[in-house]
Order: sequence, then structure tokens, then C-alpha cells
Amino acid sequence: MLTRTAIAATCFLVAGTALAEEPLIDRTDDPALRIAINNAHHEMAACVAFYTIGSEGVRRRDPSDQLITTLEQARTKLLTTMLQLHHPDVTQARIAMEFGSQMKRMREDFSNFSLLLLEHAEPCKTIAQDPRGVIERRYLSELAKEQNK
Repeated sequence: MLTRTAIAATCFLVAGTALAEEPLIDRTDDPALRIAINNAHHEMAACVAFYTIGSEGVRRRDPSDQLITTLEQARTKLLTTMLQLHHPDVTQARIAMEFGSQMKRMREDFSNFSLLLLEHAEPCKTIAQDPRGVIERRYLSELAKEQNK
């Protein structure tokens, strides 16, 4: 069964390998970069939850499906990036909130997973392919906002 405990355990396991130094959020005083990090971190949390739910849905249908590995690799890549950006407790909380929200959206019924596919499949694919690019785009957007003030 998919639980928030599984999310917490995943965060804990990846945190040990990802935290060679303090998170980027603590290494910058640049307000635009801090906003970009927080926004990107939130988007990544939605994708980690989406990939977690998706891999469980596929596993229920066919435990040997190679798609499970693909989804879990994308989840791990994003989770590692999230832990480099922000604190483990913030990371865990954001993923747990997204997980709960997405499970509620599909009414705790995997036959309603298409609701999540419509909302998250394409954005998460883009984010998983280039998580650093998401931060860069967010940062440039924040700098543009500052210049227009």
C-alpha cells in the first residue's frame, strides 16, 4: 500500500547520499534565486508524488513492467535534486502534501489516474529531463520581474 511513510522513507534514504553540503537555499542571499529555488522545489515535489503514484499504479497492473523502473529513476533523480536545493524536512513535507492532494484528486482510486496524467505527465517529463533548467528558467523569470518593478 502506498503511504506517506513510504515517501518519508524514500526521502531519508536519498538524503544520505544527496547532502554532501548544505542545501542551495542556505547558500544564497539572492532573493530572486531563493524564490526560484522554492518554486522549482514545489514543482519537483508534485512530480515526485506523481511518479510515486504512477509507479504504484503500474505495479498493480503488471509488477514486471519496465515502466516502473523508468518512473522510479525519474523520481529518484528529482528527489536527489530537491535535497540539494532544500532541507529534508521541507522536501518531505512538500512531497507529502502533493501526495495527499494527488491521491485525493483521483479519489484514492487508481482507475482515476488519468486525472493526474492530464495535469502532470508533460510538465513532469520536462522537469525530470532537466531539473536544473527549471531553476534557471524560474530565476530568469524572477530577475525579469525585478527589473520591471
